[in-house]
Amino acid sequence: MKQYIFDQFLKAYKSKGENKAVLIFWSVLRKYFLGRGTFINYTIGKFTLKMEATHILPMVMLDHPLYSQNIIQLAKVVKAKYPALSVIDIGANIGDTAAFILSHVQTLVLCIDGSEEYINVLEQNASKMPDVQVCFTLLGAEDTALQAQVKNHDGTAMLVASQQEVQIQKLSTVLKKFPRFAAAKLIKVDTDGFDTLILKGSEDVLLANKPVLFFEYDPDFLKLHGEDDLSIFPFLTQCGYTKLVIWDNLGNYIGKLALSDQKGIAEMHKRYSGKHNLAFIDIAAFAREDEDLTEKFG
Repeated sequence: MKQYIFDQFLKAYKSKGENKAVLIFWSVLRKYFLGRGTFINYTIGKFTLKMEATHILPMVMLDHPLYSQNIIQLAKVVKAKYPALSVIDIGANIGDTAAFILSHVQTLVLCIDGSEEYINVLEQNASKMPDVQVCFTLLGAEDTALQAQVKNHDGTAMLVASQQEVQIQKLSTVLKKFPRFAAAKLIKVDTDGFDTLILKGSEDVLLANKPVLFFEYDPDFLKLHGEDDLSIFPFLTQCGYTKLVIWDNLGNYIGKLALSDQKGIAEMHKRYSGKHNLAFIDIAAFAREDEDLTEKFG
């Protein structure tokens, strides 16, 4: 019955412009019968994943068909140049990014997530996909412990101050336990404001492998965690990165920037600061030896 309610709600949501009364009816049923802790099945590409019924991903995908097409395209482009491609997915959530990628590209994927609430679902979903490994940990700029806990809401997770203690690891520390991914050529980071801290803490990995990076850039989330707004860009330059390809958070292509274009980067940063709207951006960063791959976008 729960799966039926969810399926009917999605059907009504898809055609919401045609019959709002039907959408209201199924929305009410969803609210009262499919609250937090209720799980349903949802298909992404070739895989049917377990998902909490309150997760916003199904509605986002219906409203914005380009959502996650950028990471699929990235995986295809990098795989074409590096046939032995392996992928690291930091902030893996329920494994949706792995499902998107593996529906189109044969590769190894390491899913990393530090949410106790998501990890069991992630492990169940990963078991349905080939060549996926799961690591339960939080990543950061150093190996340490913090007085904090992971809080989840509508399918996203954030680290907030708490009396509890959580362990933080650098990416290089994790990779000692997962050596198959030591030379990964594509790293995705989506951790609600900790993205740049994690990248900075992965300097040794970036210098050694020069992987293509795909990360969320939200200036306001960065400020919440005390991160210096624009510091990620000179850091990437120091690690040998030269070019950026940019999309908005809904998958719409925006354009390209050279990391040497400080004015263009400052303008981009200002445009997505201050929460004039809810938009932020996804950035793919390419090292000098992979500048040719940026020609595949746009």
